[in-house]
Amino acid sequence: MFRRTLLAGLIVVSVALAVSFSGPGRDMVSGIAYAVESGRADAAQDQLLKREPGDLEHAFELAAQAVQPSVVSITSVRRVPIAQAPPGVRVVPMIPFGDRFRDFFDDEPFERFFFFDNVPPGGQGGPGGGNFTQEGLGSGVLVDEQGHVLTNNHVVREAEELTVRLTDGRSLPARLVGADPRTDLAVIKVEQTSGVRPAKLADSDQVKVGQWVMAVGSPLGLDQTVTAGIVSYKGRADLGIADYEDFIQTDAAINQGNSGGPLVNLRGEVVGINTAILSRSGGNQGIGLAIPSNMAKDVMGRLISDGKVVRGWLGVSIQELNEGLASSFGYDRGTNGQPGGVLVGQVVADGPAKRSGVQTGDIITGIDGKPAGDVRTFRNRVAQLKPGTKVAFEVWRDGKTHKLEVEIGEAPQQQPSVAGNAPGAQGGLAAFGLTLGDATPELRRPLGQTADDDAAGAMVTSVVPGSPAQRAGVVPGDLVIDVHGTPVRDAEEARQAAARVDLKSGLRLRVRRGDSTRFVFLKPAS
Repeated sequence: MFRRTLLAGLIVVSVALAVSFSGPGRDMVSGIAYAVESGRADAAQDQLLKREPGDLEHAFELAAQAVQPSVVSITSVRRVPIAQAPPGVRVVPMIPFGDRFRDFFDDEPFERFFFFDNVPPGGQGGPGGGNFTQEGLGSGVLVDEQGHVLTNNHVVREAEELTVRLTDGRSLPARLVGADPRTDLAVIKVEQTSGVRPAKLADSDQVKVGQWVMAVGSPLGLDQTVTAGIVSYKGRADLGIADYEDFIQTDAAINQGNSGGPLVNLRGEVVGINTAILSRSGGNQGIGLAIPSNMAKDVMGRLISDGKVVRGWLGVSIQELNEGLASSFGYDRGTNGQPGGVLVGQVVADGPAKRSGVQTGDIITGIDGKPAGDVRTFRNRVAQLKPGTKVAFEVWRDGKTHKLEVEIGEAPQQQPSVAGNAPGAQGGLAAFGLTLGDATPELRRPLGQTADDDAAGAMVTSVVPGSPAQRAGVVPGDLVIDVHGTPVRDAEEARQAAARVDLKSGLRLRVRRGDSTRFVFLKPAS
């Protein structure tokens, strides 16, 4: 009896070993393990809905368990001729290091390491041909049972090969469905989708500053790393990371490789997609940024259905309406002492706004019966509208409210260029730390500007550090085309116009930079 039992046990062990070390068998075992983990995740999510509010430690455990089967690591591969290697790139030979070691170091936009194959004599960038292989590592989150994975555009940008690694160790080939550089979001898809467990995307509008969140991903190649912190701020924008910014800021530790992974609440739901960090060292310093899940859901849906994102476009440049600018226009409406609405700094010729009667200097106060909000809110709302949609706007102009109907256009693909710095002659308006000179052809040429009438104005040649002009965002190379409502063609006209204004109350300028114009209000130094 004992011998028969022993023999049966040996047979079971032998079969198990054979299965585990064969390719299909290994996938089968991994699939079983993943199914078990998914079942635990479902159970954990159910418990989160029933937990006692004070049981914080258990909530962290359950939330991590609920989301982990949905979080993946993404490896991207791109081969580039050595002749195109960027200057100053650190080159690490491919032969001595294994895949895990390379994954540990390589990452998205922070610092690129390149691994060469077929290196010619003379090393990197030398003559002789050959290619180098650029590998990037990021994170992602499964969002449906069809195998769609939400991640960052910069994680998969220009990739020739994409591989997704699940929590059970399986590596699956993936393809790009669509990418949206203007929000830094992308969707990829794995075809082997049997049993995958998608994450739940929460309503990010309900996120509160101070609530607990967790960041999950593959920092420095360490899969399934979970870090915790709080929401530090909502609606962080104007950071220059993407064209459309509405970031959730968190102090949960985010490092290289976390990009594209989820920011999760204590119900195990995704509230954001981790995208970037602000850091002097390149590592976590407590300022991480995530794209809100509501923005991600909108972009993701369009990428899956259309492969691209088509945005609504008004054809204006808008800016925040501070107290000084509002007062200079005689506008005093708002809430909590702050003026309400956004200021139109420029109207694009032949654009939807121009055709509907919107003018430079208008203050847009409402859209479809709702307050316009701040610049970030207004811009994002317009972008989400379908081209061709007719929208009712309320604008304040010359002391009166006007109602306009605007048919939304399609946003162009390219953003306006931004001018750089330029030298120039000395000028006036020194009280605000501003020196102006005539915009001669020699000064315009480095900025790509022409000498036509529309570009006429006085060029900013220098700005005193710490001055009212610098605090207002004026930089050398800007063109002042209007001083407190008076169009100007050169520095002398600008000085004359300024002389007719009571500078104790401040000075309003209209400034051109590249192809864009905006209003600036300069407060006198105290």
